[in-house]
Amino acid sequence: MDAPLIFGIELKFICVYTPDTLTNTQWQDTVSPAHAISYFLHDQGLNGLDTAPSEESTKWTLSNDDGKLTDTTSNLLPDTHVAKSIELASPIFRFDHPKCFIHIRQVLEMLEWGETKFDCHFIINETYGSHVHFACGHIKVPFEVAKRIYQMFLAHQYNTDSIHAYSRVYVPQRTRRDRVKPARCDVDDQVLAALFDWLSKVEECADYGLLYRSFELHVVGVHLDCHNAAVNFDNSYVHRDRAFHYARKSTKTTIELRQHLATGHIDVIQRYVKFVNYMITHCAQASEEGFIQTLLAAICPMYNFEKLCTAIDLPKEIVALLRLGQFQEPASKFSGLAPTRPYSIEGLLSQNDREYTMNITKTPEMSAPNATRSIAVDTTVSNL
Repeated sequence: MDAPLIFGIELKFICVYTPDTLTNTQWQDTVSPAHAISYFLHDQGLNGLDTAPSEESTKWTLSNDDGKLTDTTSNLLPDTHVAKSIELASPIFRFDHPKCFIHIRQVLEMLEWGETKFDCHFIINETYGSHVHFACGHIKVPFEVAKRIYQMFLAHQYNTDSIHAYSRVYVPQRTRRDRVKPARCDVDDQVLAALFDWLSKVEECADYGLLYRSFELHVVGVHLDCHNAAVNFDNSYVHRDRAFHYARKSTKTTIELRQHLATGHIDVIQRYVKFVNYMITHCAQASEEGFIQTLLAAICPMYNFEKLCTAIDLPKEIVALLRLGQFQEPASKFSGLAPTRPYSIEGLLSQNDREYTMNITKTPEMSAPNATRSIAVDTTVSNL
């Protein structure tokens, strides 16, 4: 790839607040979280929100999201508060820019500042994913490189699963419409019995459209496509049935990685984004022999995540911190508090902290790969 690798992230969270708190006037006007965040950005001297996002976007964009509180925390929501799901999409960043993560840190600190000024809390739970978009400059990633990326993440699924939280690996298949089996299990009503069969299927794709449609399937009567996959090529393929949508909005050119658990901590974000960057760079720059060697190493039971990181030249200090069991999310001041009646916001936040911590520490055991049988269904494919 001749153009520099660029990326963007989506920060997803739930704003829990009292309806009359988000105002900067003497009147108790009802202000939405979106309006408040726009004010927060302005007050902190950061770029404002972009009302007309484009491929050259230099500002953050905000939209409503379909995430929600878990059943337990929802039951603890006080009558005085409401919950609103929000997504903040970043502007475009270049990896070769030395300050590419500073802007993300400033926005996260801005949200913390808002919590100190108003009766609002920005929380993240196990239902949210941290989505990262990548592109080759302002053009699509070359198609042959895209196929390599798909094959690499499919082949080493059991390795990459080891750095993801429990809810991003194992989920009940019928509890949510947006969580489905990974693509390599059931496609076009046939079972792909071996890893080699699926890698061959990807290799035979001649364009982004075929790569996108290789994931289409039906689960519980619901049609799902590549947008629901852990590796999403939706933005690189213009759908005929979405022509009207794309006529009004410029088509993105990104590949999206959707499996990582959402977080509000810049260090965790930076580690994962750098890991994906090295994976994509390896797929783009490795010789045919080098790529095949890394790809086929997936069939070796002794080939683990650390060896994969060595193959893609990921710095050792990042490898050590990527393991979920080797770092802890910073605890909030509400951790350890027990729910009380009447329900309080402190009790809700404490329960959310407890569930989030359990989710990142309950790491599932990964079975060794076997190229002669079907791969275990263990990838969370989420639309959140």
